[in-house]
Amino acid sequence: MPYAARPLIRHDADWPQESDCCRMRSLRRAGFAVRALPTLLCVGALAMFVVAPALHARQAAEQTDAAASPAVEPSAADAVESAVALVDADRPAALGRLRAIWEDPDHPLRGRAAVALTGVMVDGPDNEAVETLSQAMLDSAALSADERALVFANRLRAQASLKQWPDDDSGIESRVETFAAAATPGDARASLWQAMGRGRLSRGRFPDAEQSFRKALDAYDTEQMSEDRSDYLRDLGVALAQQGKLDQALEYMLASQSAREALGLPDSHLLLGNLAGLHLYMERWEKALELSERAIAASPPESAGRAKYINNSGSALFGLGRLDDARVRFEEALAMNEHAGSSTLSPLNNLAFVLLKQGNTREALRRFEQIAAIAAQSKDLALLGVAYKNIGEAWIALGDRRRADSYLQRARAVYAESDNRPKALELYPVLIDNLSALGRHEEALRWMREYKSLSDEVNSVASNERIAQLEANVELKRKESELAVQKADLALKQADLDRLHAQEANERLQRNGLIGAVVALGLILLLLVRLLAHRARAHRELLRKNEEIDGHRERLQQLNDVIRRQSEEDALTGLYNRRHLQALLHRRSTDGPDGTPLLAIVADLDHFKRINDKFGHPAGDKVLQHVAEVLRGCQREGDELIRWGGEEFIWLCRGATDVQAPELCARLQQALADHPAEVEGRQVALTASLGFAAASMWPSREPNVDLAIRLADQAAYRAKAAGRNTWSGYRAGAEPPADIDLDRCPAETLEREGWITQSAA
Repeated sequence: MPYAARPLIRHDADWPQESDCCRMRSLRRAGFAVRALPTLLCVGALAMFVVAPALHARQAAEQTDAAASPAVEPSAADAVESAVALVDADRPAALGRLRAIWEDPDHPLRGRAAVALTGVMVDGPDNEAVETLSQAMLDSAALSADERALVFANRLRAQASLKQWPDDDSGIESRVETFAAAATPGDARASLWQAMGRGRLSRGRFPDAEQSFRKALDAYDTEQMSEDRSDYLRDLGVALAQQGKLDQALEYMLASQSAREALGLPDSHLLLGNLAGLHLYMERWEKALELSERAIAASPPESAGRAKYINNSGSALFGLGRLDDARVRFEEALAMNEHAGSSTLSPLNNLAFVLLKQGNTREALRRFEQIAAIAAQSKDLALLGVAYKNIGEAWIALGDRRRADSYLQRARAVYAESDNRPKALELYPVLIDNLSALGRHEEALRWMREYKSLSDEVNSVASNERIAQLEANVELKRKESELAVQKADLALKQADLDRLHAQEANERLQRNGLIGAVVALGLILLLLVRLLAHRARAHRELLRKNEEIDGHRERLQQLNDVIRRQSEEDALTGLYNRRHLQALLHRRSTDGPDGTPLLAIVADLDHFKRINDKFGHPAGDKVLQHVAEVLRGCQREGDELIRWGGEEFIWLCRGATDVQAPELCARLQQALADHPAEVEGRQVALTASLGFAAASMWPSREPNVDLAIRLADQAAYRAKAAGRNTWSGYRAGAEPPADIDLDRCPAETLEREGWITQSAA
């Protein structure tokens, strides 16, 4: 709730006012001052010799106390720390110093040198030697339990970076558990599980990696945050994102970012790059592009990480339909990887996909097949699935849909094995569309249902709500932080003003003593004028700051209103979104039925992916905006329009029953036929598969809007499987028993038991 700020301006009883009465009082005081001249001379002399020296002595003592503070001498770095600090400037010299300390049997820092030496080698060209060197260290008795854990963790990191992680890592896990049990709770134990998690990430074993990263976070016996724990939060977010748990992934990555900000750490290019990848999964191209550019700026020049962020930037540009700019970015990333001797598969795959979209299909197919062979040999399941999918799309473009189907089915099997849900969601529309073109409608319908189930799981209402709330919380915290800084600045300025008032009071006392000595009535009057001007300036300054605070509060309230409105409104079409629908369902379930009939119509655009593939995502967005306008033209008073998914819309018709459903569906189909979309100067005909169901099915049952939407969605899928550009719906059959929970019954069960019947055009 907005609140009124209390004024910061004092209204003192003795505040001077300009009036004739005030002038008369000033003249009377001046006369009194002349009559009191002898007394003032005595007081002035006393002030000069007694009061003024005392005040000066007091001020000097205060300044001495304020300036006195114990000196803190920084601790000197030991030999290991100084060697590590030399790595960036002279890597061979730094490695030589660390090796010398390790090989000295009498050196007290042998264990620390072993940890530092293997840690530096992991991130350099000599990481292949880590395994042999670490084994000699682990066989030595010079290492403590924590140092042994850290050395083994560095060994696992090298193994993961060299793509040498085994298919069966049960032996590694057993050794990790042994080392972790011996180590003390904290960084040593956590580093082991983090290294284990990164190795599992490199093999595409994302659920196992998630468990390892959670054990890394649990390895501490305190909740105190550190840079390492911030990294574990980030890695856990990566593992969750690869499983399609996007809301949880965003939560942990934002927690990592907040921790770094609280610790005063600079931007982490790894965290920014992972956040960019997460927004690529969510197809938030503009945000992904912004985060990729920030990651590029924060990363070391000519590094493999920078090449990856440049590749992500190209993917975001591709999603925005800027193919030429995307191709420049992919070529830049490819050149950097070739120069650094890193893997070039990802930018090569992206370049080939650009060639496919630009019509150079044969060359794109040749490159996809090379990438698939390399990915299969290196057992990179994530890239192998992408390559198979891309080969399938290339064969579709060449007109051989049967061969395309074999590759698309291979991609589906790979994604099922690696449980890569975001990539599977990209595959299903291509697979289903190809099966429909081959006339295999039953199979297409089966995969369509699986696609719908997976899409609802990954992009659920709760997930989208959490993502929107997380992003809104981050923005609000940033605004609140800015306001807190401004308030603190205002408080400091107020303290300065108070200090100036106190200082002025002391100076006025000294001046009054001197003025009393010389008895100058004009100086007394001048002092009063200066005091009045100073107070007036302070009054104006405080008034201005008060107005600034009110302005900040008003802007923060406006931001809250915008976020609240945007959370229930689809940014692209201006229609309501899933969050609004969820709130509507909650209100109806808590307030009870209002007696008004309600009909749910689900509209799923036909062949929308073809528009995106042919004209690009920006053109697809314009088509969705056009469809929203067509729906508004069909909308009746009291109806609500909701964008439910990518190309799915819900039309809630108040006061309508399933009797009016065919007429309303026909109205929408005719409106789409009469108003084709205009894309790049060409008219594109639009059709939709429609499904309907009424909220009030049976007389003894209360209206169930959630069930109506679920049945209407299933009916739309039936309409799509029946050939598209038609409608289908469900009407009430025999009344189900009172003890049946309809919310848990799929449409197939309701239809099989005769509780609902199908109605089609």
